[in-house]
Amino acid sequence: MSSRDGRAMAVLLLLGACTRPEVPAEAAALASPSASTSGGDAEPTSPVADGGDASAPTPWPTLVRDEQWDAAWRALDALSESDKAQPEVRYVRARVALARGDAAAVLPLLEGLDVALPLLTDDIARRRHEAMLAVGPFVEAGTWFAARSPTASQLDAARAFEKAKDPRRARTAVEHVLGAERRTRAQEAEARAIRARLADPVGDTERTDARWLATQGADLAAAGDALALVTHVDPTHPLTAAELMVRARVLSDAGRTDDALHERTR
Repeated sequence: MSSRDGRAMAVLLLLGACTRPEVPAEAAALASPSASTSGGDAEPTSPVADGGDASAPTPWPTLVRDEQWDAAWRALDALSESDKAQPEVRYVRARVALARGDAAAVLPLLEGLDVALPLLTDDIARRRHEAMLAVGPFVEAGTWFAARSPTASQLDAARAFEKAKDPRRARTAVEHVLGAERRTRAQEAEARAIRARLADPVGDTERTDARWLATQGADLAAAGDALALVTHVDPTHPLTAAELMVRARVLSDAGRTDDALHERTR
């Protein structure tokens, strides 16, 4: 492994510690200035403050591991320009920016990193297209996600094509999601919502989607505007008393007691 790839792996392991507490301490230590990355030869890495001084600022690797994204961004932004220019630091900054919801900052940070950090090429591509999903270009993001088989990727493709105002390709991705055996209820709900929103003209499938969201999927985030969607796609057929009772039961089972009582009153 080259020293450059060693630095990339150090960063990957460090970031993995955010969601995998079982990563050994030695993995995180790879990101420290004293870590050796290849054959015992020391290789400079992104600076990490030495511990021991309680008044010293928290090192950015600690903030990243603790998922304190805003604080981690400030700590990384306080590094010198030469440190921020290091590929591994740019990669971490991009990941932190994405976690903060600052997709616009991600794309310039990732520019050229697939060459500088070849071990992270696949991950860099994914993060780049996740950022594009938020800020565009949406067609490029949708095309990338549509080429991947996981249900989550197909749902991302549907989101991207909807933003790109390409209903045909969005619906194709939706059909992949709804045809997947292992889709989650949340994935099904969002796919149905996208399909119902894009319908032109509205057919029985989209009317069924809207009513499913308003009843069986009432507790899910994608069903937040389900009642309005029913009114839009099926204006002459409001929810029946039986459907409102199903909606109330689903909300009650999800712990949304006040909402359930409101539906029972209706």
